[in-house]
Amino acid sequence: MIYQLNHSLSADYFTFEYGNNLTFPLHIHSCFEIIAVTDGEMIVQIESKDYVLHRGDIIFIFPYQIHSTTTKTKSTHTLCIFSSELVALFYRISQGKVPENPVINLKDPSVFLMFTKSTNDDDLMRIKGILYLMFSELTKSTPLILKKKKSSSFLELLDKIFTFVNENYTEECTLKRVSEELKYDYSYLSKFFSEYVGMSFNEYINRVRISKACYMLKNTDNTIIKISDACGFSALRSFNRNFIKITGMTPTEYRNIT
Repeated sequence: MIYQLNHSLSADYFTFEYGNNLTFPLHIHSCFEIIAVTDGEMIVQIESKDYVLHRGDIIFIFPYQIHSTTTKTKSTHTLCIFSSELVALFYRISQGKVPENPVINLKDPSVFLMFTKSTNDDDLMRIKGILYLMFSELTKSTPLILKKKKSSSFLELLDKIFTFVNENYTEECTLKRVSEELKYDYSYLSKFFSEYVGMSFNEYINRVRISKACYMLKNTDNTIIKISDACGFSALRSFNRNFIKITGMTPTEYRNIT
């Protein structure tokens, strides 16, 4: 899954992704995102709140909401990321608001199938129709409530930090390096990050590395030592310790889960 979108400012931008065992660290972007779980179980965190999704559940993530996804055992999904302008009417009436409960389970299975069977090659008008139908189902299920406002400078700084981590997690990636790169005071960044992300920078970078390792354990035949090194850990012992702390199991146990 791509952290930041190259075409997110395009009025007609959308992309569908289908896959297994989706795990992706905290991130933020300017687009809407809808995830439908087609099998298994997935945890999606939005603004520090966890939502446990099962087969048939759909979650809506609004622009500039900090969010992450975690699969502890197994899951399959359909995911769509799309520009706010693609659903301009809904975006106008929902600006400054978020769903009280972002998770729905559609009573009409045909709507679920339309979404999960959509592709990047589908006609734009068809995609628009499906997305508007999805938002219609959302607003029938839950009210939209005012969200806590964050300044554009806050969002830009958070985005820069997430981007830096995503591009540098395989090597030495410390808050000191971030502060030097972004030209911010170290103490300010440390307090800022902990306050708005809900964890220290060190904990976050470890979670990013472990999430990448989880993907590699499930989708490659690389050895655990190679995965540890590829994810930026200087020692296998450190990798194992953090993996157990974050997932509750060893890398080998995680790989062997069917």
